[in-house]
Amino acid sequence: MDHSIIEAGNTLLIQVKRGENETEFPTTVVDRFDNSVVVEPILYEGKMVNFNIAGINKRISIFHEPIGKMVVWKDIEIKAGYYKKKKLCHVVYINGEGEEVNRRRDYRQYVGIEGKAEHFGAERVGVIVRDVSNNGLGLIVENVAGFENGRRMIVYFTDENGKYRFSLECKQVRTRVLANGRIEVGCIVVNPPQALSQYVAFKQLAEKRRMMGD
Repeated sequence: MDHSIIEAGNTLLIQVKRGENETEFPTTVVDRFDNSVVVEPILYEGKMVNFNIAGINKRISIFHEPIGKMVVWKDIEIKAGYYKKKKLCHVVYINGEGEEVNRRRDYRQYVGIEGKAEHFGAERVGVIVRDVSNNGLGLIVENVAGFENGRRMIVYFTDENGKYRFSLECKQVRTRVLANGRIEVGCIVVNPPQALSQYVAFKQLAEKRRMMGD
C-alpha cells in the first residue's frame, strides 16, 4: 500500500529493534511529501534520537481506518531535519509499499485491570483489560456472546486512581479460547488517541523502575 495514505495528524509508530531489544516511539505526522513524511521530533532526555545506528532494524506503522488494519513500512530511513526551515523534526524516507497486517505487532504492556465493553446497541459487560499498546487492546472475557471478529465496540477503563480514563472505539480482530475456558479478544483501536501512547509509555517506565528496584 502506498504511503500516500499517511496524512497530517495521524499517529505514526516508529519501531526500532536491535538484537532482542525492541523500542517504540509514537509520534504525530506533520506533513507528507512524495517520498517522505515529516513527524514531530522524537526526543530522549531532551535530545533528538539518532536512528542512523548500525545494526538496528526500523519500521513505521499506522492504523488505516478504511481497511481496519495496521499498515507497516520496513524499507525506511529516518533523519533529523527542519520543516519549512524553521521547525526541527524527524523526516521518514519511505521506499516501497506498506504491508497490511491484522494483528498488533508492537510492544504490549500488561495491565490486568477491570473495564467495560459496550457493543453498539447493547449493554456494557465486564472485561479484563489484559494488555495495551499504542494501537490495540487485549481483553479477557467470560462469555464469547457478542464478541465477533470484525465487530466494533467501545472499551472503557480507568487506571492510576483516575489519572488515565479511556473510552476507546475498537475493532475486534482476534479470538482465542484459553485453557481456563475464558476468551482472549484482540482489538485494534480506531484512531488511537495520543493519551494512549502516553499511558503505555508511563506503564513501561513504571515497570522498568520496579525491575531496577527504584
